[in-house]
Amino acid sequence: MTNEVAGVLVCTPPSCVDGAAVRAPLGAPGAFSMSLRLIDVGFDVTDRRLFDHVHLTIAARERVAIVGENGAGKTTLLRVAAGVSPPSRGRVHRDGGAQLLEQVDLASVTSRASVLEQVAAERSEPRPGAFDAALRAAGLDPGAPAGALSGGERQRARLAALLAAPATILCLDEPTNHLDAEGIAWLLDRLHASPAALLVVDHDRAFLDAVAERTAFLAHGALRVYAGGYHEAAAALAADDEAQRRRHDAQSARHRKLRSAADRQRSLGRSAGAFDHRRADGQATMLVKNRAAAASRTHARASAAMRARLERETPEAKPFDDRRTLRFRAADAAPGPNEVLVARGLGVERGGRTLVAELDLALRRGERLVLEGPNGSGKTTLLEVLTGRRPASAGTARHGVGLTLTYVAQADRAPGPGGTTGAETVGDTLRAEREQLTDSEAWEVMASVGAPCAPERAVATLSGGERQRLELARVALTSAHCLVLDEPTLHLDVRAIEALQGLLREFPGTVLLVSHDATLVASVATRRLTLAGDGGWTMA
Repeated sequence: MTNEVAGVLVCTPPSCVDGAAVRAPLGAPGAFSMSLRLIDVGFDVTDRRLFDHVHLTIAARERVAIVGENGAGKTTLLRVAAGVSPPSRGRVHRDGGAQLLEQVDLASVTSRASVLEQVAAERSEPRPGAFDAALRAAGLDPGAPAGALSGGERQRARLAALLAAPATILCLDEPTNHLDAEGIAWLLDRLHASPAALLVVDHDRAFLDAVAERTAFLAHGALRVYAGGYHEAAAALAADDEAQRRRHDAQSARHRKLRSAADRQRSLGRSAGAFDHRRADGQATMLVKNRAAAASRTHARASAAMRARLERETPEAKPFDDRRTLRFRAADAAPGPNEVLVARGLGVERGGRTLVAELDLALRRGERLVLEGPNGSGKTTLLEVLTGRRPASAGTARHGVGLTLTYVAQADRAPGPGGTTGAETVGDTLRAEREQLTDSEAWEVMASVGAPCAPERAVATLSGGERQRLELARVALTSAHCLVLDEPTLHLDVRAIEALQGLLREFPGTVLLVSHDATLVASVATRRLTLAGDGGWTMA
C-alpha cells in the first residue's frame, strides 16, 4: 500500500513500487530530514523514454543503492539526482550540495601530472591543503606521477578528493571499479563515517550488501525500492513479483470464468427472446411471448451485471516476464593438456620494482586459480608474463603442449589483437576468434551476451559495459583450453556478473582470474595466489 502525507517517505517491502512509500509526519517518532527527493521524475533520450514516474526520497545519512542492467539509465538517474542533468519531467529537491563521482577511463590518465594535480583537475578543492591531506590519509603520495599508479590507486585518489569536499549527498557511479579488497574496506569505512546521504550505483554485490540500507531496482523505465542490501532486496523483489504473478493468474482465471458466464447469459437471453410458436403447446400465444420476453430480459440483466463487474474487476497487471537469457558459454573444445602451466623461479618486475620473486606454480587442467593482492601488487603484470605477453625478469613460465588460451583484458585497456582496442569494428574482433563468422552469426553471439549490435559498429563507440561484453563474446567463440580474465566484471551489471559466474563454474577447462568481486571469487576459486607487491606471495 502507498500512503502519502506531508513529511518524509519510508520504503517498506513488498509494496514499495516505483519509489512508493509509507510516510511518517515530520516530528513524529522515526521521522527524518530529507537530503534528496525526486518527485515524478522522467528522462527522455533521443529515441525512447529512459525512465518515468520516479519517486525517491533519501533521508540525511541514509544509504541507497541503484541496481539495473547496462543501459537502464542508472548513470543518468544519478546525474539527475546530483543536479548535473535536468530531468525531462518532474522535480528534484536537494537539501544542500551534492558531490558526483562519474566513471572515467582510468587508463587514459597522463603520466606527466601528479596525483594532486590530477584530482584538482577533476573537482574544486574546498580549502587549501584539503586534497593533499585527504590523499595522504588514503595512503597515497600527492606528488607521485598519476600515470605510475594502478587503476585502483587512481580510483582511491578520486574518492579521497570527493570525500574531502563538503556535501549533504554523495552520488557515486561504480566507486568500487578497480579497487582491491583493502580499498573497498577503506571506502566502506569512509562512507559509514560520512555525515552525507549516499546514492550509489555499483555492481559489487558484497559491497552493496555492506553499504546499502535500501536498494532501488531500475528496470523497464520504473524504479522499485526495497529495504536492505542487494541480496535481501532482490529476494523481496522476487517474492513481490511472484505474489503479483499469483494474484494475476487467480484474478485472470476468475475473469475468464465470469466472462464465460456473461456470454452464456447473453446467449440464453437471445434464445429466450426468439419466440417460436411451437413452444405455445396449446397456451395463449400472447402469454408465451410475454414469458419469453421476461426470460430474455432476466438473462440480459444478468449478462449486463456480469459485464459491469468485469469492467470493475480488471485483473492486476502481470509482472514483466524476462525471457532473455545471457549465454556466457565457451564453445566446446578438446580437453587439452593435463599440465596447463608450470612456472619455476619466476620473477616479475615493472619500472625497476620487483613485484613477484621466486614464484613456483603448477596449474593443472580444470583448476580455477584467482590472483589476489592490493592495487599495484602486479596481478595484471603477472598475468601478462604467465601468458607470454611480457618477458619474465627471472625464471621460466612454460605452457602445456598444444595449449590454447583466450585472454580477456580489462575493458578499458584491452590490447589488440587479443582484445578490443586493436580492432576497428565489432565484427573484426569476433572474426579474430572465428575467421568464417557471418554477419548474422556475429549478431547472434552479441545478442547472447546481452549487447546486440551491428558487426560494422566501431569498437570506439561502445560503452564500457558493451566493450566488456564484446570481450566475453570472444569467449563464446573460442575453443581455448584456458580462459585468462583480468577484472572481467568491470562495467558489467549484476545480472551479467551472475551469468559470468555460472560460466566460470561450469567451464570444463582451466581458468586464471583476477577479480576484486568477493562474491564471484568465493563462488569459483579452487586456489588463490595472493601477491604482496614486494616480491612475496602465498598460495592457498
